[in-house]
Amino acid sequence: SGSITGNITNNAALAYYRTDAHTVSAVLSGTGALTNLAGTLTLTGASTLSGNTTVSGGILIQNGTNVSSAVTVASGAFLYGTGSNGTTTVNGQLSAGSATNTVGNLKAAALNLENNGRMAVDITAMTGTAGVNWDVITLGSGGGTYTVNAADGSDFVISLKGSPSIDPSQAYTLKIIDGGTANSFVANKFTILTNDFTANTEGGTFSVDATGGDLNLVFTPNAPAAPTGLAAADGTSTSQVALSWLDGTRETGYVIWRYTADVAGSATAIYTNAANTTNYNDTTATPGQIYYYWVSATNVAGSSAKSSSDSGYRKLATVTITSATDGTDLTQVTLNWTDITGETGYGIWRNTSDNSGTAAWLASAAADATSYNDSTATPGQQYYYFIRATNSTSESQSDFQANGEGGYRKLAQVAGVTATENLSD
Repeated sequence: SGSITGNITNNAALAYYRTDAHTVSAVLSGTGALTNLAGTLTLTGASTLSGNTTVSGGILIQNGTNVSSAVTVASGAFLYGTGSNGTTTVNGQLSAGSATNTVGNLKAAALNLENNGRMAVDITAMTGTAGVNWDVITLGSGGGTYTVNAADGSDFVISLKGSPSIDPSQAYTLKIIDGGTANSFVANKFTILTNDFTANTEGGTFSVDATGGDLNLVFTPNAPAAPTGLAAADGTSTSQVALSWLDGTRETGYVIWRYTADVAGSATAIYTNAANTTNYNDTTATPGQIYYYWVSATNVAGSSAKSSSDSGYRKLATVTITSATDGTDLTQVTLNWTDITGETGYGIWRNTSDNSGTAAWLASAAADATSYNDSTATPGQQYYYFIRATNSTSESQSDFQANGEGGYRKLAQVAGVTATENLSD
């Protein structure tokens, strides 16, 4: 207990061993050593002490400056704050911020990361500014050096804290040490703990890299799960095959795949939808052709497996009958129509009234046919003809025409006509 008033010139040793929290606003100068043995010691002055500073126990909060003093944080001890230190060696725990669980920017001339040392990083937002939205240690105004002395198996620990909003489909990079040179950096010398990080990452993972001489915390999202609930329309439209599926999570887009057989490995990607867009109209499908469809979800981590398949097809267009002959031939009624895309054959129906609903099937015509001769028509009988296109790969058939095309077979010439002569005198 107690306090020292006024500035302190220390050319020997100054040690604090307290059970309470104590703040020293005085300027510390001289060549002596400073040690915190127990309790919480807060420094706020602009000190010039050149001797070593050791945090052998308790907590040292550096909210002032003392860039001439090398700092060693012993195992079990804690250094944090928003001020400036000399070269700092971390065997214990380090964090930025003026208080625990607050975001800040702590400065040091250089940094040594030792076996089983720990750095706590408070995060309030996954995007923004280092020192404002997450903790950062700045070395030499951003041009200093950090050295990784931790051995594999005695990793330096990065402990994440906070519950920021996070998009689990996105990658994030947070600079947590702003340096200029990284010595002896190996990613597997670090262990990242998320026990106190409660944001919903949906299986995403954290790692570190040393890009640009900084130490960066990198979030990599988990690849999305395969979409479910895919449904493809079966001939409900002549212009498209309508697809829909259930929205998943973590995706940044959906890829639609198509093939003419139920073989996912041979499918071709035909379109990519934006995130949360769970429908697509395939207007490039050949009418009548059956297709098998799949959907996969993507994000920066990669792609999901393809969904289960569903088949669908685009309805064949209604056939345009261009003519049916009206008594021009004694042997037949000749029908003509326009060939349509996607058919593999035609069916011909006939009725004695203009009603497709009661029309009877008459005959089939081959693919690409555009005419048919009805030689079974009763001469002189008016008929109405209807034509449907079909496709053998699907159940698709075009609609009947709204009205039948009328035609008839010419009556034969009357034969054996005789007349008697006038035999009277």
